[in-house]
Formats: sequence, structure tokens, C-alpha cells
Amino acid sequence: MRPKRDLSGIRVLLIEDDEACRRGVTMILERKGAVVTALPDAEQGVELFKRSEFDVIVTDIVLPEMDGIELLQHIRRQNADVPVIVVTGYGSVDTAVKTLKLGAQDYILKPFEDQEKIIDSVWTAVAQHKLILRNRSLQEQLRESEQTFRALFNNANDVIFLHGINEHGEVGKFTEVNDMACKGLGYSRSELLDMTLLDITAEELRGETTRMMKDLLTWDSIVFETFRVTKDGDRIPVEISSHVFTLKGCNVALSICRDISDRREMEMKIADASERERRTLGRDLHDVLCQDLASIEMLSSLLKTTLERESSAGRSDVNMICDLARRAVVLARRMSNGLYPVELEKEGLHAALEHLAFNEESIFHVACTFSGDRKIRAAGQAASLHIFRIAQEAVHNAIKHSGGEKISIKLEREDDGMLLTIDDDGKGMSQDADKSGGMGLNIMKYRAKVLGADLKISGRKGGGTRVTCFWR
Repeated sequence: MRPKRDLSGIRVLLIEDDEACRRGVTMILERKGAVVTALPDAEQGVELFKRSEFDVIVTDIVLPEMDGIELLQHIRRQNADVPVIVVTGYGSVDTAVKTLKLGAQDYILKPFEDQEKIIDSVWTAVAQHKLILRNRSLQEQLRESEQTFRALFNNANDVIFLHGINEHGEVGKFTEVNDMACKGLGYSRSELLDMTLLDITAEELRGETTRMMKDLLTWDSIVFETFRVTKDGDRIPVEISSHVFTLKGCNVALSICRDISDRREMEMKIADASERERRTLGRDLHDVLCQDLASIEMLSSLLKTTLERESSAGRSDVNMICDLARRAVVLARRMSNGLYPVELEKEGLHAALEHLAFNEESIFHVACTFSGDRKIRAAGQAASLHIFRIAQEAVHNAIKHSGGEKISIKLEREDDGMLLTIDDDGKGMSQDADKSGGMGLNIMKYRAKVLGADLKISGRKGGGTRVTCFWR
């Protein structure tokens, strides 16, 4: 059954020199709701077409002066979109092919044995034209959206990567990079599209980046800090914010990489200022308070001896003073060493770690040992201090939380770098401790990042916790 066609509101320009045919076609189309403008020749049609808009043109081929094919050519020069339906009583294959090549929507022979033929042709022509216009509009919107995206993408101040990530968290090659990525890393776009996120990550931190990408599949988004490496080998501290989503049925990660060199420099200045204050306070405690307390302890001992010879009643009081002075000296020295390790400045990292192990064992009565190569040197006093603080925090955590009886500190060479290891035989760490640690753990991570070191905290076989810090 043929569907009913509604031509309501469709504007039709009909050009037909035969009056009877012109009236007949007009009646057929108007009964279906079309608004028909009928003209006897092509010249009038051309002039009207310049001034008015039509949804479809129906024209005979054989016309006085300008024929239908010339009219079709003229219309195409003026407006390539409006659909044209050609009708003729002198049909031939050549004529039909020619009109269709010129862009006619349909070719109909008259007289019309079936009136629905012209109705279907007009309705189909207008419907297809609307689809073409709609498609063109959508394509234009898509082009504009893509241009907007490209402008935002390429003019962003941060490096942006788009890359695949499989169900195991393994990263694929970059599928898109912005201009800042090429500029910041020194690679061409084609070079970057043949690389992965791991290729531009500092070698010792690739393991951490791999772990983060695996976690990304669970958390959907993640933020972490690392070092990216330029084509020239420069290391730049960055914060990477990654978000995973599905594109064309595959997991895709959008990673925004922000240079945090200025932030790191500011953090280091703040940390240095804090360390200077601690050093000043530690030295005051060591050089002034500890000396004064030691003098009090010595004078109290002399007073005690004198009172014992004289059998004075104040002997018990002076005994208490001696004990308090001795305890105060121990506490002051401990506080002094905690605020700033004097041995680090005088004798180096090896001596400071050795003294740390001795102090912790004597104060907390937990077996704490140190072994290491005396020739190992960190790159400068500031780096040595960061390494010492990491060891100090790890030992304190083991004493406070592990419940173990033995702690070992080891400093050794490994491959082309240095490795600090702190082991304890305590109860071990929870599965999420490395991700949700307290302030002390976060400070350890910060110090490692300042050094460009790889810090790992894990459980040991047989129980206990191991903290390792590797740096070059």
C-alpha cells in the first residue's frame, strides 16, 4: 500500500508551457497542500527564482526560448541545492542521462498515468533535500566543534596526551598530542605518536607510573607526580592528571601533564627555611642548653660528694637533682639530634645514619643496626639531609607502629645509583597503607620526589615492613 504524502507548505515553482498540463499538475499538487507558482516559460522562472525561495522546481524540457536543460544549468549556477524535477513528453535515454548528470532529482514522462508519481517525486525530492541540508548543518557544527577543540587543545598551557590503556592497565602509544607536548618535550608530533607515556618518564619512576595506570582502571581518575624526560635528556618535575573513558569501544586515557618546577622550587625553599630553623634550634640546644645541663649535672655530682662527706641531710635532694639533670641532658641531646643531625654536617651521611641507629637503640631499647659503604655520598648537603630524614621517619614509624624488635638500616650501591633500605620484623603494613599514610609518610614521599628518587614501602616475606629509596 502506497503511503499518503502530505505536501503542506512545500513551495513549488512549476514551469510548463502547455496550459492544460500546467493546470493539471498545479491541481494535483495543491490538493496535497503544496503552494504552487506556475509559469509558462523559463525566462520568467529565472527572474522569479532570483527574488523568491522555493523548495522544489518542476520543469518541462521543451520550452520556448530557453529549454529545460538550459534552465537547469542556470539554476545550478545560482543555487546548487534546490531540487529540480524534469518532466517531458519526448523522453529519451540520452536526455534522461544528461538531466540527471546536471543534477536533476528525478525524470518523469508525461502524460502522467499515475498522478501519485508526481506527488511522490516532489515529496521525495524535498525530503532528501532537507536531509542533505541537515547533514550539511551537522557537518558544519562538527567542523566548528573540532576547530574549537583543536584551538583549546593546542593552545592549552599544559602538555596533553591521549593514549590507549588495556584491561591490564598497560599503556599504548599516544593517539593524540597537543602543540605544547611537542614544544615542551622537543619531539615532533610524528615522533611522539610512536611513543608511550613510559617513554617520556624517568627510568627509575616507570614502575610507579605503571602502577598508577593500573589503579586508573579502578579509580577512573588519578593524580600523581613524576619526572618527564625531554628529547635532550632534561628531567622536568610534573603533575599528571589522568582520566579514563571509553572511545569506540576501547579504554582511552586523557593525561594532562603540568610542569611543577616552580612549585617544587618554592617547596624546596620552604623546606630549606624550615631546616635552617631546625638547625639553628638544634645547635642552640646542643651548644648551649646541653652544655649548661651537663654543667649542672657535674656541679650536682660535686655537691653530692661534698654532702656525703659531711653527712648532710640534703643528700636525698641532691640525688634527685643529679638524676633530673642526667635525664634532661639525655632528652636535650635527643631533641637536638632530632632537630638537626650535627654528625651529618661534620662527618657525612654514613656517620649520621650510624648515630641515628645508636640513638634509637639506646633510647627505645629496640635493636637498631646500621651497615653501609662509607664512600657513598649524596649529591650535596641538602640531598644528604633528605635521605637522612627519610631514614629517620622510617625508623620512627617502625618503632611506633610495627611492634617489632629489630630494625636495620642499610646504605649501599646498586647499579648506577644508591639504595637506602630500612627493614623491621614487626607486624607489617596494611594493603592500603602506602596510599593512605599519614603526614610522616607523605613527607617521606615528598622528600623522595625532591631528590628524583623512587620510594617504595612494602611488606617483607616472613613479616615486617621494608622501606627502600633509590636515587642516582
